[in-house]
Amino acid sequence: MTIKGFDSDRYNEHDQIIIDIVNDINANKETVYGVTKEQATGIPDLDPRLVKAWMIQETGGRAKDSKDAWEIDPLQIKVPGDCGRWKSKLGIGSSAPASENTGELKKNIRAGIIWMVRKGFGFSGQPPKNRVAATFDGLSTALNRYGPKKKRPFYGEQIIKRFTNRKEIVPIEKK
Repeated sequence: MTIKGFDSDRYNEHDQIIIDIVNDINANKETVYGVTKEQATGIPDLDPRLVKAWMIQETGGRAKDSKDAWEIDPLQIKVPGDCGRWKSKLGIGSSAPASENTGELKKNIRAGIIWMVRKGFGFSGQPPKNRVAATFDGLSTALNRYGPKKKRPFYGEQIIKRFTNRKEIVPIEKK
């Protein structure tokens, strides 16, 4: 699962965890995402490499100034002051943490993926089955809605470019 320019061992340590979580989520979209059967058909299977490219963006590539997020919360799902009604129901705690990079790695990765896909149905992050007419707006849009407001609309495109481009390095854009 190598990402061009991020191919050292330190970037590969979570590969099996990512693969396992993504495979489970892909196999259980309805229950995991909280979608109807029809809505589930509009969500593409996630590729573990896409999740890894996204983790690299969110953490700053595990650089020294990356807040050490790579080890605990590589999708930055638990950010102080950023926990609402729907996010708190993802199994990562009922309130926003007092500090960054808390919780458990696997739970945080899983919750981040769920939150991103739910954002593909709208900004609220609520279970899409609450709005049965809602459709998935695409991975790029979901990533943009997940990412920092000041980086939209390029956040998702940057991640997808890093995921798909196997010949050149796509640098990290700092938040």
